Amino acid sequence: MRHAAGLLFFAIAALAQPPKEATIEIRGSQAIARANSTRPVEALAEVIAAKFNVIVSVEDPLVRPESDIKDVTAEVSRVPNPAKRVRVPRGGKLEIQFPLKPNGTPADVPAMLQALATASNTLLPYAYEVRGDGEAFAIVPTKIRGKDGRMTAAEPLLDRNVTIPEGVRAILESANLMAQSLSSQTGAQVSCCQSGVVAGVPWGLRKIAFAAQNEPARRALRRLILAEYPNAFWQQRCDVDGTFCLIQARAIVQPERNPLR
Repeated sequence: MRHAAGLLFFAIAALAQPPKEATIEIRGSQAIARANSTRPVEALAEVIAAKFNVIVSVEDPLVRPESDIKDVTAEVSRVPNPAKRVRVPRGGKLEIQFPLKPNGTPADVPAMLQALATASNTLLPYAYEVRGDGEAFAIVPTKIRGKDGRMTAAEPLLDRNVTIPEGVRAILESANLMAQSLSSQTGAQVSCCQSGVVAGVPWGLRKIAFAAQNEPARRALRRLILAEYPNAFWQQRCDVDGTFCLIQARAIVQPERNPLR
């Protein structure tokens, strides 16, 4: 169930506090969420998940336009002009406001997430869509702005259909079969999922009966994640060259119950 050495690992992590790159300010019946990050959509979604217990996943585009890539080699390298450049998403500053109910929760979760997608579409060269069923949501880039300034359709990685043979196996093994299918379809190396730990217990080792018959990878992934940890979402990240994608699962846990604190 292991990928080749050098792959980043798949982490199930508890969200005790918002990430430092994103914050939420409460002003009476309004909330203001701000982020300054290479992945501001992901950063805001994560802080919203932690603060309001909203299950929202965020997915990277498989391929990024050059306008959303910056070279940070000079900032991170100890060697002048190294042969291998370090390139990361450009990102930027993103802010949204949304109303709260008297109990302090978002007045309209779908509208809040749509506001996030709309704001990101003015900052980044993508068109994000909010997918969801009322209980769990995903913010997915479905279009990319080309050099000519026009938006063109871009198939999200997890929109692709996968087939996983029926069988009783470890959750991680089924997830790995899903990743192998996505890798063969795209040519990118997709990693999902090496074992993470929640409360001292390895995730994904429990055996379950599982199968997927030509269904969207996103749906199969959700079933696999929820099979062991119900209050969870994922982050799908791809490098700027579109050669490697990593899927990480994140679990929302109240701070006083955070096993990593």
